[in-house]
Amino acid sequence: MKKLISYALMAACLAPSAASASGIAIDSMIGFTKNGVGKFTVTNTAEYRQFIQIAISDIEIKNGQLVKTPYTRENINQWSMNARPARAVIEPGLKKDFQFSYEPKVKSKTDQDHIYQFTFVPTPYFPNGEKEQSTMQVAIGFAPVVIVPAEEDQPIAFDIKSNGDKLQIKNNGKTYLRAHLDTCSATATGVERKQCTDVVYVLSGRDLNVPLADVMQNKPMKVTFSTHEYKYKDTISLPVGAKLSK
Repeated sequence: MKKLISYALMAACLAPSAASASGIAIDSMIGFTKNGVGKFTVTNTAEYRQFIQIAISDIEIKNGQLVKTPYTRENINQWSMNARPARAVIEPGLKKDFQFSYEPKVKSKTDQDHIYQFTFVPTPYFPNGEKEQSTMQVAIGFAPVVIVPAEEDQPIAFDIKSNGDKLQIKNNGKTYLRAHLDTCSATATGVERKQCTDVVYVLSGRDLNVPLADVMQNKPMKVTFSTHEYKYKDTISLPVGAKLSK
């Protein structure tokens, strides 16, 4: 009999790339709404059907850290984000789109971002009468972040410090920041350039530690900050060990 013995969640350091784990893959670990809607695409890479269930949490930033409020029956009147479908069965090798839609409450602020976390948890699905496999199964889920951008970009304000093997970035602005990190040499191209660059997203008010890939550690860095619609953009040169603010 196949048993679900545990599950783990892969959460974003707010990096946009796709992610995969045992049995499922998701197209991105960060999503954005456009006109209030967006979607994630989940692929079943296992050899058996999988039942995918979604849970949603509101995210606030307090003292630089994430504070999550899960959606429950008790706070249903406060929900402002929906997922359709909220659960689904995906056949082996097939994909499924999960749409998310923002439904703002009265007096919701439009000059700041609204942040949510979606938790995708898979379990093997065997209809009644179908023989279950005898192996133990560990389900690994995903916890991507959804950003509902403010109606207008807000000016950039940040503190950033290089610690050699990681960066510390604090976003002091009212909307999220996109940070493009570059330690490449002038001659780097192709795969080499891909390895020495990265993109991270820093939520408003967030004090974020960003681990650096080995090839990017202990090197001077060019950092380009930009807002959602690129209304504001700023590029800085960051020496190893330096701290800069704007």
